[in-house]
Amino acid sequence: MSLDIAWEHLDSPTEPDREVVHYVDLRLMSPDNETRWKRCLLTSDYLAHFLTPNTERDPMEREELSIVIDELLANAVKFSVAPNESVSMAVQHFGDAIRVEASNLCDERRAKELVEILRRTIEQNLEELFVQQVENNADDVDRSQLGFITLRLNFGARLGARIREDAETGHYRVTVAVVLDRSERSE
Repeated sequence: MSLDIAWEHLDSPTEPDREVVHYVDLRLMSPDNETRWKRCLLTSDYLAHFLTPNTERDPMEREELSIVIDELLANAVKFSVAPNESVSMAVQHFGDAIRVEASNLCDERRAKELVEILRRTIEQNLEELFVQQVENNADDVDRSQLGFITLRLNFGARLGARIREDAETGHYRVTVAVVLDRSERSE
């Protein structure tokens, strides 16, 4: 399977002459997913503080960025094929726009599940999908599937994914990206 889902909508940012103000590229590896899972929020808060040193213009920017990073990082950790498999993250801050990418290896079942979740989140009415998912969660509390919906609803995030088979392992390299662009928001 080789698939791009809404990847073409993630060109960073809408104006190609914007320069990167801050950039972070990191790889996380721990002996087990529980250890990495516990560090996701700490990592996302640190990265948000690093990338938004001045919040005078928009005090919510740091909190929003932390939520986005945590969502992508936690999903990458949660759905990794093996506990000791590394998860990578890249964040580019362009001033008004921020692009966050998280990448991990997963099995075919998880890759197909992600495809369906993303397609629903991108193609369906978000308000209706949110209500439907909350109702579904009453029966299955272990799988909220609200993260991507919430990022789009609350922050106007553009969302996409790139899935490629990893010939070396037979698993799938999944990269999920989110773009937050303040210039696209209505005031």
